[in-house]
Amino acid sequence: MEQNRIYRKIAVLLALLTTLLVSAACGYAELPPRTSDATSSYLTPTGTFPSEQEKAAQKAAKDEYNSFINNQNI
Repeated sequence: MEQNRIYRKIAVLLALLTTLLVSAACGYAELPPRTSDATSSYLTPTGTFPSEQEKAAQKAAKDEYNSFINNQNI
């Protein structure tokens, strides 16, 4: 009976030690490793303004959405 208790304590200690060692070794790098062909200069995107026809279509869709939302009876 006493020997069973000792074995149980040893098993619990080994399980805790194993968990501690495994969790301590689980590190990760937040950034990928740098390579020699990495660039330090970037091109900024060039945007275009919408045409009058696109603006009108967007306004019509927005007005249709707003009229639907405002006319709902909740």
